[in-house]
Amino acid sequence: VLVDARGEPTRRRWTTRGWIVCRLDFGGRKRPVAPPGRWTALFFSDDAAALAAGHRPCGYCRRADFVRFKTAWANVHGAARAREMDDRLHAERLAPRASTEARALPNGAFVGGPDACWRIERGRGRLWSWCGYGAPVELPRSMPLITPWSIVRLLEAGYVM
Repeated sequence: VLVDARGEPTRRRWTTRGWIVCRLDFGGRKRPVAPPGRWTALFFSDDAAALAAGHRPCGYCRRADFVRFKTAWANVHGAARAREMDDRLHAERLAPRASTEARALPNGAFVGGPDACWRIERGRGRLWSWCGYGAPVELPRSMPLITPWSIVRLLEAGYVM
């Protein structure tokens, strides 16, 4: 909820630990993007960017994707109830960004900082922008990890959203 009941922006960064990725079109439903006092829709360029931000698939409008995510989570982390996944992802979103060996990360993980970020692809980085991804480039050995570690582990195990 990023807009209060008066329609003014709030100072809060979140009001719930469950950050989900929904379909843009589902069952003909239409809703305002930021209704006052209700959850605010965020938009990502792709699913890899949503995962990097610590979101998971919605269990309602993206049921098949949620089941695949939940199954991968259970295989990698054990318990896979939505609340437990949300709590862990929330804690990782709040944790300091540790540097890691960027070239060793799985495809789909993101590294970078407040000014730029790169999606890892075959050990190289592709600069993210709203216009798409740049050509693959060599990255420094160590960079801050953006994608939560629990999702990195899923990507390492072969999960693809």
